[in-house]
Amino acid sequence: MDQDQVLLSDELLAVCRAAVTFAVEYGASFVAPPHVLLALLDDSKVGGALAEVLERGRIVAAARQPSAGGVHEVPEGIMPRGEKPPFVRYDTVVFHSSDGQYQRWFNRDSFKLFNESAKRANGGRFMPKHLALGMTVVAQDDQNVRALLGKDPEIFKEVVYALK
Repeated sequence: MDQDQVLLSDELLAVCRAAVTFAVEYGASFVAPPHVLLALLDDSKVGGALAEVLERGRIVAAARQPSAGGVHEVPEGIMPRGEKPPFVRYDTVVFHSSDGQYQRWFNRDSFKLFNESAKRANGGRFMPKHLALGMTVVAQDDQNVRALLGKDPEIFKEVVYALK
């Protein structure tokens, strides 16, 4: 496997699909960080620990708010004369909902979170705990994400770093 590639675990895929399900449930066109955080709260491995320090009601309220898309088409490079690209590419990722009926793109903020989180996998399998770790990193610079973590984001950070 290329060192720039990260293997998405089944558990992470389940969390991403749950995030899409929350986005659909709340009428969002894109998956935003509150949808990702709600999915993490429902994860069987990390959710219990996170639920001790997060206010689900605050996150649900944020998930109900419209969020920016920020998804842009990635232009194709030079192609042979007359050839068209097989599909449109975007600067983000897309996942299906838990039931497979819907799909949503991660918005720019969620994609940044996804990328920061993938770096925490350190060449191993990308797990939900890495997504929670990425949330702590993004919260340092993003006041909207920091607000989701409650009055004291440092407590969230301590809980996340203690995850197995």
